[in-house]
Amino acid sequence: MSSAAQRLRSLIAPPRQRPPLAPGPPLGKRSLSPSPRPPLLEPSQEISRRLLPPTKRATSFIDGKTLARHLKALRIDDIELALLCVPSGYFDCRYALTRIGAAQEEDCRRLWALEKTGNVEAMDKQAKPLSCHPHANWYEAPWKRYWEHVRQLRIELRDADGRLAYLSQFGGWALREQPSTGPILILAALRQFGSRPFLTSSAPVPADAAGRVFPLYTQPDSQTQGDVIRKMVELALLSESSARRCIEALTRSTLMSEAQMLAELNGQDATFSSVEHFFRVMHAPDSPEMADRARTAARRLAIQGIIHSARVINARPPCAQAPISVDRTIVNSLIDAQPETLTTDQTDVIWALVTSLRSPSPTNALLSGDVGTGKTLAFGIPAVAAHLAGAKVAMIAPTEILANQLHASLVQRFPQARIERVQTGRKIQDLRAILVGTSGLTTQAQKQSFEPDLLIVDEQHKLDTGTRSILRGPGTHTIEASATPIPRSLASSLFAGMQVFNLYQAPVARDIETHLVEESQRAQTVRWLREVIAAGHRAAIIYPRVESQEKANETSGVKQSLQALQEHFPGRVAHLHGKLKSVDIDAELSHFRSGAKPLLVSTTIVETGIDVPDVRLMIIKEADRFGASALHQLRGRLARNGGHARFVMMCKDLDALAPETLERLRAVEGTSDGYALAEADMRARGFGDLSGSSQAGNISCAFRMLRLDFDELAQHPIQNN
Repeated sequence: MSSAAQRLRSLIAPPRQRPPLAPGPPLGKRSLSPSPRPPLLEPSQEISRRLLPPTKRATSFIDGKTLARHLKALRIDDIELALLCVPSGYFDCRYALTRIGAAQEEDCRRLWALEKTGNVEAMDKQAKPLSCHPHANWYEAPWKRYWEHVRQLRIELRDADGRLAYLSQFGGWALREQPSTGPILILAALRQFGSRPFLTSSAPVPADAAGRVFPLYTQPDSQTQGDVIRKMVELALLSESSARRCIEALTRSTLMSEAQMLAELNGQDATFSSVEHFFRVMHAPDSPEMADRARTAARRLAIQGIIHSARVINARPPCAQAPISVDRTIVNSLIDAQPETLTTDQTDVIWALVTSLRSPSPTNALLSGDVGTGKTLAFGIPAVAAHLAGAKVAMIAPTEILANQLHASLVQRFPQARIERVQTGRKIQDLRAILVGTSGLTTQAQKQSFEPDLLIVDEQHKLDTGTRSILRGPGTHTIEASATPIPRSLASSLFAGMQVFNLYQAPVARDIETHLVEESQRAQTVRWLREVIAAGHRAAIIYPRVESQEKANETSGVKQSLQALQEHFPGRVAHLHGKLKSVDIDAELSHFRSGAKPLLVSTTIVETGIDVPDVRLMIIKEADRFGASALHQLRGRLARNGGHARFVMMCKDLDALAPETLERLRAVEGTSDGYALAEADMRARGFGDLSGSSQAGNISCAFRMLRLDFDELAQHPIQNN
């Protein structure tokens, strides 16, 4: 550990008895708009002296357990790397209003520095006044008996002229841990209700924010706390080596030189003299303008870094051993031998891949397609043609079920090829056969010095990048198939340097009705279920994949449903979940495929790749727990051979759903276009915190707490090379 890091560690101590000050909520992607200094604004450095006595203005401390938890959540191994956290917004706390009479009623929030008088009015959920008698004030009232009924507080404040105003807060539990009187710094909008001025839409501002443009480090749905990250950043700023270590992390992630990174950060101007200067400005800006420039620069570097690193990683230099002499006559015969007529998309992709396989530059391709567009044939025909030309071919699937299914499909469609299903831990019998397996295939291939000429990774988003790279030699052609439709405009950024092929057309026409219903409407769904089973078709009921502490409910939900359905369909119900043994899974799937058990109760183990042609009804229980992509993948299991089917998303109470959840379900109900759904989903949720390695296109981003928008990544034209 460096001496600078040791000095930082020395500042980490057990927590104080005084509770930490909580930062205000994020202001979105923009900081407070700079505005001319209004009259009677007081420099908030002076206010800071009143808010924080000298004994409380010392460097903040973080207890070791809290620090360890945040380092893990941020995926960094040292506090010096905290400078990689990008602020979610800023408070402009350089000046504060101190007089009510100097301000006008307006929508925008301003920083106020006022005094608490100690008087508080409390109201219940019916807006009726509550009493704290016999206690002198609400600050002294105990929690359980008094505070559990409080829904709104009106805190009396006094300005510099002695005029009274009222701060309206809902909840206000933190009030009990604050001084009853004294100065308060708050961001709020001024409103006049009757004769009394109110401060509304308020956000508390930490006292040590006074006098500066104050960064916020809030992250929705995160295990981190903004005030803890702020303290980590403040400690990192004290170290002379922190910026240098962060620059090294950015270099490893973006594969850019420091000069290239500085050029991206500056864009069209020269705001930052160095990358170290950029870090200083981002975390301790002198003005809102500089704060916005730093955040914009961080986003620009993150995007360009993703594209640049993907292009470098995905580049495949020419190799003398790369060309595979695929016979075009054999390709035509393989296409003609298929029982169905291939779509134009499929044939275009097949010939493009064949051309690429014959090139001295190893193929590095991504095959993206909507559900039911025939990805297996699109990569299977070039693979079999390469095999017949003498090439060594390997295919990797993420699960045993998908590997078995892929093997069975290839054996049925291509009897002229030698195809071996490599079981995990078993020796490869025929090194010249098309090898099909899971990630365990890589271990056995290494033991037997097997290096394929063509490597195909199915459902690539479910396999880590290490698994994909183990088998790839200098001349190995690689095709990665994605079960998730990737909008063309986005693929050029996340998969820069790769050939990207898209399948849009479906080989068969399918008519799938999608319904969003409540549990109270299940009578109609039950009638559909009985009709499907009576007609000799198949149906499936899917339960959500349940997280961590609720894992026990995953199998119990399937088992409970199994027991209930067995009473109505005795001996005709199959079941699947992740805790079954492989042999039991194979047996249950066999019963379902054959129709011996036409009704399947399952978890989302059937989400991708389970190819049972005649499923005519699928019911998704607690559909609000599923993402749009997962729901669309499940819907893709219906009517694989064409025809009519129904997809039912069932929720307990639609009115009780969060607006964004209901919007997601309505989007799935309204369209069957996987590309449109994928784009809408990505626009709605962004791309999360792009920290560390991603499964998609080997992208990585060294910045933490940075959410990128769809349009930011999709603005670059695609480059197929």
